[in-house]
Amino acid sequence: MAAFVINTYLGGVPLIYNGQEVGCPVKLPFFSRLPINWTTNPDMFAAYKRIMAIRAAHPALRSGTLEYYANADIAAFKRTAATDEVLVIVNVRNGARNFSIPANLQNSAWTDAVSGASVTLGTSLGLNAYEYRILVK
Repeated sequence: MAAFVINTYLGGVPLIYNGQEVGCPVKLPFFSRLPINWTTNPDMFAAYKRIMAIRAAHPALRSGTLEYYANADIAAFKRTAATDEVLVIVNVRNGARNFSIPANLQNSAWTDAVSGASVTLGTSLGLNAYEYRILVK
């Protein structure tokens, strides 16, 4: 999911392979009809739908300017279009990491796009392995 969040929000049009959104346990052939069992992994399917709904709701994620925050362990970037701002922070490592919040984002108020909770950024943010945060203004 972490890689899909980066791919979906960094730019361009996301590509979802046949069955990817349910974690299909078998390789599906491209040119033959093999139905997808949509009940295979309902939590994963819901997460994909949520990620795509957030993209649809925020013009910044589709065509906004990109500001990238360099870090070896965390993919962090902000997309902005007019008054729409989205901050994406993704731990790309298989272990917990801390992200040092850039000075221009410290003490800024956001809304978690997944949970709807209010978030005020401090000086650092801890993320579990492959955890992601999608924050909107």
